[in-house]
This record gives sequence, structure tokens and C-alpha cells, in this order.
Amino acid sequence: MSNTYFFCISAGQTITRKKKTLFSLKHRYLNYGLLSLATLLKEQNIPAVQIQGLFDSPQQTLQICLDKYNFLKSDYPLFLSIPSFYALEWAQEFIKLIYQIKPKQKIIVGGRWVIGNSTQNIKANLPPVDQITTGLGEVKLPEVLSRYSMLFIKKISTHYQLNYELLHDSQLYQPSFEVSRGCGKGCAFCQEKDEPLTPLKPVVELIAEIKNYISFNKSDDITPYFETSMFTPNRKWSIQLKEKLVEEGLKIRWRTEARIDSIKPENLDHLSEAGLSVLDLGLESASHQQLISMKKTKNPQQYLDRASKLIVKAFNLGIKVKINILLYAGETKRTLKETEEWLEKHKIYITGVSVGPVTIYGWDEDTTSYIDELKSLGASISHFSTGIKYLNLSSEINFEDSLQLSRQLSKKFMTQEDFFFLKSFSYLPRNYKYENFLRDLETVNDKNDLSFSID
Repeated sequence: MSNTYFFCISAGQTITRKKKTLFSLKHRYLNYGLLSLATLLKEQNIPAVQIQGLFDSPQQTLQICLDKYNFLKSDYPLFLSIPSFYALEWAQEFIKLIYQIKPKQKIIVGGRWVIGNSTQNIKANLPPVDQITTGLGEVKLPEVLSRYSMLFIKKISTHYQLNYELLHDSQLYQPSFEVSRGCGKGCAFCQEKDEPLTPLKPVVELIAEIKNYISFNKSDDITPYFETSMFTPNRKWSIQLKEKLVEEGLKIRWRTEARIDSIKPENLDHLSEAGLSVLDLGLESASHQQLISMKKTKNPQQYLDRASKLIVKAFNLGIKVKINILLYAGETKRTLKETEEWLEKHKIYITGVSVGPVTIYGWDEDTTSYIDELKSLGASISHFSTGIKYLNLSSEINFEDSLQLSRQLSKKFMTQEDFFFLKSFSYLPRNYKYENFLRDLETVNDKNDLSFSID
């Protein structure tokens, strides 16, 4: 085996969920599931590299493989992760480009949320590849690699730390540390509504990961994201995190995502002292009707009262709160006004608002019953692409209206300074500074496309 790489490619996007802007195209979303696979390969003494397609063209990504990592010399198979249906078209083109220059390349395709439980649909939408895998990659890794005689697989680790040395341009990404998986709360719109919630990662393991990354980064100037679909810290875990960080002499600012009912206001004291600086809260709506329709809660008033207490508490502790709002099936100008009025009452406590209409992801046979449910609430299909269906939310709000209303609502509650702070904390390249942002802002022709207000 020559000294070459096992390529792990995260498919990029040719289309986006929200309107493309100069700033959204700079986002660096880490495919940390794929980095898990690259890390496990490295532990098997298989030299791996991860390259993220992001919003580059497939040709640009392939050129990196060729110029930086000598792709043509590699004898290993290639992992291609398709993280969302927005990446499917990109993946199709990338595979075709590979076969043009390397016809015998073995390609293994994964992507839990796109492939689902069957490989037939993805087979019909991609050029022929060597393998298509379902489920979690790290669980399937020994089985997947057993087909290749040049790869000897020892026992796969169940406890490992992401190896950022394997990530191309890793210095431009803020790190992610996975702290739990799943949710299981049953919200109608969520892909993880039936996925059981796993316990939070033990504090000792999390701290070890953070220290390991700081050692690699050669600096503790990081603002990591604690990745989880539902952050559920109890008092004991929160205190342990605070105390262990003090013991290790670490002062980091971090961000995570939570449901309104997954985190207790009294635990925010300890979490704030442990460095929690940005909290993404999935409020989704302040309309009683919409909260019940999306199965977010059975008691909307209690839910909203709890949201108020949590947001005020966070503000008083200096934690920046970003509110996520989902425009759902049956949305009308009245229900949207209810949400807007609630946000207005809490405006002083909110740093930003992210708003978007509900979109259906999945193959036809997996989404039929959900579509029927949304239609019963007043929605209809506007248009679709493979695996994605866009909706008219009601007779009052069609698809284009929902995009415009989303931007207007977000703009009302987010300034350009707050937008940059939130994005730079987790998503924008680490070398992208506010002065770069201001220069780029001047070049934007249509300011109406932006989701923040301009000074």
C-alpha cells in the first residue's frame, strides 16, 4: 500500500434551505459524523483525510483532493457522506467527476438522514457505487470495510475523540463536541422525534476532548458548539462541568441548543459559570394553535411562561439567546402576529431570531402520512425536488410569502452586530473578522435578502 489517503468527503450543496446570501455561503458546518469515521480509520493506522464540499463546486473539491492529497495515487476506497437532500445533486456530479479521471475508484456512500432505512431510492438517484450504507457509520464500519482485503480492522473504539488533524482547513472551523444524541420528544416536524435520547456525555470525557483539541489548536481561544439535539443538563452535571473546568484552568465560551422544557432556569447559574455563552432555544412559535399543531406541547400557556422565565434568566446571566421560529402548516397572519407580539415583549432579552417555514424531507413512501397531516392543517405542496417538498402554509401564506415573512421577522429582532456575533461564534470561518463582514456588506446589492437589520 502506497503512502496515500483514505478520502472522506462531505458532499457540498448546490441548493440551500434558505435564500443564498454572501454570508450564508461562508458557513462552515462541520460534518462531525464523518470526522468520527475518519478518526476511527486513523486509529486503525489507515491514513485518512476529510474534505468538506461546503458551497464549493464538486470540481473545486475534487481539485483539492488532487492538488493537496494526491488523490490519483490512492488505492483506498472513498467515503462520500451526503448529510442532507440539499447535497444530493452535488454528490451526483462529484461521483461522475471521479469516474472520469479514476474509473475504478471504489466509492462508499452514507448519509443517515438521506438514505433512511432503504438503499433503493439513493441507488436510483446516483451513478453506480461500490456500497451504500444505512444507519450510523461508526456502527457499520467493520462490516463496510471487511470487503477490502488491504484493510485490516481491529476492534473499533466506542470511546474516541475527534481527530481534527484529519480535517482539511481545520484552522477555519470552530470545534464541535458531541454531548448526546437523539431526542424522542415527538415534535411532528423533527427527524429525531422517535430517536431515544442518550445520556449526556460524562464531564470527564468532555473535558478530555476539549483539552485534546486545545493542545492540537495550540490555543484555548475557541468557541465550541456542544452538539446535541436536546441539551438536558441536570444540576449535578452542570456543577461538575463548572468545577472541572476550574480545576483544569480552562476558560472557554461555548454554545449549545435546547428545548424550552429541557433545561431548568436554576441550572443556568452553573452553566453560565462553566462558560455557556450562547443558547439556541427552539421556541418554534408563540401561537397556542401552532404549538399544539406541531406537537410541541399540550399546554401552550405553561410552555410560553416557562420560555419567558428561561430567557429572562439567561439574559440576566449574560447568556446570549437566539430564538428559533418555525412557520408551520396552518400558519396565518393571525398566528404569526401572536408570535411576533410575544417576541416583541421579550425583545430586550433576545440576541437574534432564526425563522424559516416547515419543509418536508424524505422519500415519498416515508413522508406520505406526514404530508396528509400537514394538508389537514391547511397546507399544500408548492413545489418539490428530490427528497424535498416545499409548502404553501395556508390559503393566506404561500411558499414565497413564508420566505419573505421569515426574513422580515428575523430582521426585526436581529441587528447586523448580533448577526455577526452569532454566526462568527460557531459558523463563519475563524479568520473572518467584523471588518471583513462590513466590507462584504457594502457589496450586497439587494439588502432585502438579508435576515438582519442594517445600521
